[in-house]
Amino acid sequence: MALVIGNGAYLEEPLPNSPSDSEDMATVLKQVGFEVMVLKDASLEAMETAIQQFGEKLKKGGTGFFYFAGHGVQYQGENYLFPIGAMRSVTAAGHLRHRTMNVGYLLATMEEAKNNLNLVILDACRNNPFARSLFIGSGVKNPDGLALMEVPTGTLIAYATRPNKTALDGIGGCNSPYVKYLKQELPKPGLSIFEVLTNVRVAVKKETKNRQVPWFYSELDRKFCFVEPCGQVVAQTPAVVVQNAPSQPVAAPVSPPAPVLEPSSYRYSDNGDGTVTDNRTGLIWMKNANCTGRRGMSWINAMRWAAELAHGRCGIRDGSRKGDWRLPTVEEWHAMLDRRYRAQAGGAGRQWNEGPALSNAAGTGQWKEGDAFSGVKTDGMLLQKRYWSSTEEGYNATYFVNIFSGRVALIGQSPSYGVWAVRGGQ
Repeated sequence: MALVIGNGAYLEEPLPNSPSDSEDMATVLKQVGFEVMVLKDASLEAMETAIQQFGEKLKKGGTGFFYFAGHGVQYQGENYLFPIGAMRSVTAAGHLRHRTMNVGYLLATMEEAKNNLNLVILDACRNNPFARSLFIGSGVKNPDGLALMEVPTGTLIAYATRPNKTALDGIGGCNSPYVKYLKQELPKPGLSIFEVLTNVRVAVKKETKNRQVPWFYSELDRKFCFVEPCGQVVAQTPAVVVQNAPSQPVAAPVSPPAPVLEPSSYRYSDNGDGTVTDNRTGLIWMKNANCTGRRGMSWINAMRWAAELAHGRCGIRDGSRKGDWRLPTVEEWHAMLDRRYRAQAGGAGRQWNEGPALSNAAGTGQWKEGDAFSGVKTDGMLLQKRYWSSTEEGYNATYFVNIFSGRVALIGQSPSYGVWAVRGGQ
């Protein structure tokens, strides 16, 4: 069952291509067997009614698919989708909760249906000067685009571009870059949802010269293909050059990883060559999470170290070359963490847990030494449980992750933290 909404007739900031994007998505979804509900230029009441009806239909089982094209905005970590007519009534950020559609409401409705699997695609990051004006004087640092969201188990959420970034609209009645490639990839036989979205990301990045980078976050616990037979999950992404690393070499093509040793329905697959594939995101991680030792290094040295990583170092035997590896982005860390297992004290109904916020290879329990990854620190001081990301914020500040608490935060670039490199993605 699919619900497709395309809002474009905004008086203040019209999006002429959103309705055509939604029509094309509805057409391709019908081609692959979905029953489709379509709304165009919908009011808040119409959107909420449709979501309620959508939820009732999902209670019968099957796969749920939600697509929205239009304006959206984030506020205090929540994402809001604009109905037609809302911009006139939303004159302050506080109005968003009552006059726009909260994505959290959609996710809760789909989760309550208890159906098999849910896919949510938000093509709602298009540039919206009106929405930006809501935050003047509010203290919100980065209102562009949509916020990163955690989703219920059995759900995947995809964004037309990275969280906190804006996406491009189509020109002259054409599809947006995201829908242009999504409607091409989605009906291809045998492609998993991860392969579809990865192929779309590669194509959109190329067409927009990296101005737009689609992104997704998954809590799916099984493989899904729109058209059977469902092939193995394989990331078809080019090598990526690490940004901001001094004296960085040019990336060279990477040999494909060795055949996985576990079923592709697992969360992680040990490739047998010193690397591990995350089957939810397609990223390839170092198997050894502690190759740099207990002391760690500063952020700039971590960037350099990752850029120099290649076949023959840290037990890696995958044919990779200098420039293929990099630090994970903060979005990729959020996707990696499994906060069900984060360190937390007992009491008040909470179960005692020592961390780390990382699942085992099968995705059915907490990580233990050698289960996909090795060397994740389970003892020692707090600083030894932190890893760098590649994502900077402002002047001389970078995001890091505490692998035990699952906490992601900003700090200066001089502390010595660990390096856990990845390749692929972005």
